[in-house]
Amino acid sequence: MKKLNELPSSTVCEIVEPGNKDFYEYKLTDPSKYNTEDLTSIIDCYLKKINKEDISPFVGICMGEIVSNSIKANLKRVHFILNNLDINNPKEYELGMQNFHNEGLCMLNDKETVKKIRKMDYYVKVDFYLSDNCFFIVTINNCAITPEEQQRIYAKMKMAEESQGENLFTDVVDTTEGSGLGILMIQRLLNQMGLSSDCFSITARENETVTELCIPV
Repeated sequence: MKKLNELPSSTVCEIVEPGNKDFYEYKLTDPSKYNTEDLTSIIDCYLKKINKEDISPFVGICMGEIVSNSIKANLKRVHFILNNLDINNPKEYELGMQNFHNEGLCMLNDKETVKKIRKMDYYVKVDFYLSDNCFFIVTINNCAITPEEQQRIYAKMKMAEESQGENLFTDVVDTTEGSGLGILMIQRLLNQMGLSSDCFSITARENETVTELCIPV
């Protein structure tokens, strides 16, 4: 594996090594500066070490989707806060989502909004480590998904697993929360890599949302 100082880094993210040579953490504190090259480099290092370089493009696509979703989840919280809406109130949630569909990642194009986001201390971090004959990539954003959001995610994952043929896309689309095509794509990529759906999970943990991708060595 490359040494820590050989991995790319920037002023807007941190790559740290907390004592274990098989552990790296990538922390993104400014979502407007997100760059996929850092993650790709780390993923490549690990996959070379476990002789699975052939799946690097698939893992890269999965992680790109996962990190983008984590950033968007944080932005959703910011959107609700800036509009004085309660994300846990069903009526206010529906109202907030109507506008958020049009904004989403476009919020990062507004400099004043980005400044407000930084002050709220939202982050996305990705932990990479080897344990129990598995390569784990754990993505954490510091806002917990609501029970309703988690229910929708589980429903999408189940539909993505069960949908086939011409119904692949139409079955999973959910105009209330998002298209769901990202989850469908991840499920299909797992299949192409020879991994089961159990290797991918999204859970709530206190004030965090944890997305885990596990690749057997």
